[in-house]
Amino acid sequence: MTSLGSDPGATGVLDRPRRRRSSGYPPAGNGGEDDGGDGWNGEPDPSPDDSQGAHHAKGEFALRLAMVAISALFLVFLALLWNTRRQAQSWPPPGAPSPPAALWVSTLLLAASSLSLTRAALLTQRERGSGRRWLAITLALGLGFLVGQAWAIREWIEAGVAPRDGGYGALFYLLLGAHGAHVLVGLVDLTRLTLRASPPSAPRVRMSGTYWHFMGVLWACVFVLLWWPEAA
Repeated sequence: MTSLGSDPGATGVLDRPRRRRSSGYPPAGNGGEDDGGDGWNGEPDPSPDDSQGAHHAKGEFALRLAMVAISALFLVFLALLWNTRRQAQSWPPPGAPSPPAALWVSTLLLAASSLSLTRAALLTQRERGSGRRWLAITLALGLGFLVGQAWAIREWIEAGVAPRDGGYGALFYLLLGAHGAHVLVGLVDLTRLTLRASPPSAPRVRMSGTYWHFMGVLWACVFVLLWWPEAA
């Protein structure tokens, strides 16, 4: 009589079971000796750090694409503004109101918000969650910037400057509106970071900072081209 396990093609009770090839549940434990104990079917299990790194890489790629698209849009607007400046005999055009005081205040608030967000990124790099207070400060300063922009538009409307009153007024409202809309996107992102249950990671805060600093650079270009005297 043939004993159990004598046939090479048979599996006896005491024989080591073969590795399953189905896509069902993995075997219990950390893996067999053939796969090195790394995971199912010899493939290492993805670690949480690897998953987060891939997620941040996708987010950074999407951010770069968005910034390229926004840059292209504002390059068109700034080219129109530059062409208007070249055709004007003097700049700002005669009769154009001086920059509203609210714009100077909002510009200072935007610069301060970039500094506070940089501080938040540095603290988060040291210890996750430690920069949340500075994220809240950045959010408050950014909201103040939008309030200042809205106040400046109100001042110009009261001064009788309408979008239809020549190229200067139209570009003023176009640039402030477009920039304000993109700043609002950044504020929504900062709100999510500040109010989320789990503290944001350092790469996530840096991504938000990249977008926010980019908005600051755009506003500096808009501000200079709108009101810097032609003689300069």
